[in-house]
Amino acid sequence: MTQPVLSLKGLCWKLCTRRADLEQLAADAVHHYHPFVRVTRKKSRRIDNPDERLKRVQRRIDRTLLKKMALPGHLHGGVIGRSALTNASEHLGTHMVVRLDLRDFFPSVTDRQVYAVWVKTLGYSPKVAALLTSLTSYHGRLPQGAPSSSSLANLVLSDADSEIRTAALSAGCTYTRYVDDLIFSGAGSQNLVASVAAALQKAGFRVSRAKIALMRGSELQEVTGLSVNSRRGPSVPRYKRSRVRAAIRSLSDPCAGQHFATALRSITGRVQQVSITNSGAAQALRRQLAAVLERGR
Repeated sequence: MTQPVLSLKGLCWKLCTRRADLEQLAADAVHHYHPFVRVTRKKSRRIDNPDERLKRVQRRIDRTLLKKMALPGHLHGGVIGRSALTNASEHLGTHMVVRLDLRDFFPSVTDRQVYAVWVKTLGYSPKVAALLTSLTSYHGRLPQGAPSSSSLANLVLSDADSEIRTAALSAGCTYTRYVDDLIFSGAGSQNLVASVAAALQKAGFRVSRAKIALMRGSELQEVTGLSVNSRRGPSVPRYKRSRVRAAIRSLSDPCAGQHFATALRSITGRVQQVSITNSGAAQALRRQLAAVLERGR
């Protein structure tokens, strides 16, 4: 654990920022956000979107004060060296995988809980904690889209996590968490749902009942966007690879011209994601893309 910061002078030194600049930014933080709604295939999500000045300070807070914390091995989101891939790799080839999603997670984390992380969990002085809370909160809650939010969320959930992990170990199940996605695998993992929901409710959070997924080995078991059915390792599900193929074919449509560059960047990024776990499929997609681009010349 890193040394707690007890003085504003020490905080400014760690963040390489003048005290007057930090205090002015904290006092006016609400005006440094430019929210927008991101619409995806499945849902729309509000992104609070701090401006570059505030984001720069939040990155320093995350990198210097939060990312150096030693976190338990079951946490994979917002942790250096861990990812959606490492998270999925913990749940390979089991008879049952259970996925729980927290409802409105980031907006549910209050600035009081953020302040408690700085004071109680990390041992910072009240003055330093108050300033940091102002710099990492928005309208009394944890802002979605801020660089520091995932690390703070992990710490806010630490007490509930400890109780949940103990219950999973007692049941002989594997438990991991990727920010607000809780994953359990192993025989009987479905029996943990009620006790996990109770532990989270006690901490001030609610499970999204509509998003509880009980995935048996005979069907697609998807963890942080990857199939974990095979013991050989996670892979991009077939339906996602089919969507990439369809997106590549759509580049031939005359109507694609207006948004061609944007679509091509998106497809290239998606093919790269496929290559991480499915190199053969990625090569086939690249050949298909090259053929479409050649015909379009």
